Amino acid sequence: FGLAIDLSQVRCDGTLSDLEILYSESQSRLLVTVAPDKAEEFYKLFAGQEVSLLGEVTAEPRLKVTGLDGSVIIDRENAVLKEAWQAPLREM
Repeated sequence: FGLAIDLSQVRCDGTLSDLEILYSESQSRLLVTVAPDKAEEFYKLFAGQEVSLLGEVTAEPRLKVTGLDGSVIIDRENAVLKEAWQAPLREM
C-alpha cells in the first residue's frame, strides 16, 4: 500500500514551507489512518479538536506528496524510499 498526501490540507498559519510542514516536530501533531467507514466515528471522538483529512491510503506502493501550490514534491515507490532509509545504516 501507499499514501497520497496533500500538504495544503495541513492546518497552519500560512508561514510554513512544504519542507517545514513535512519535517516540523511541532507538538501535538498526530498522523493516523482511519478506514473510510470509521471516519464519522473518528471525527466524533475528536470533536472540539483540530482534525484535517490530509490524504488517503492507495493500492499502489508509493508515497506521493502534493505541496502547498499543488505541485507534486515527492513521488517515489516504497521500495526506493525504504532503501534510501536503510542503506546508510548498513555501513555502521
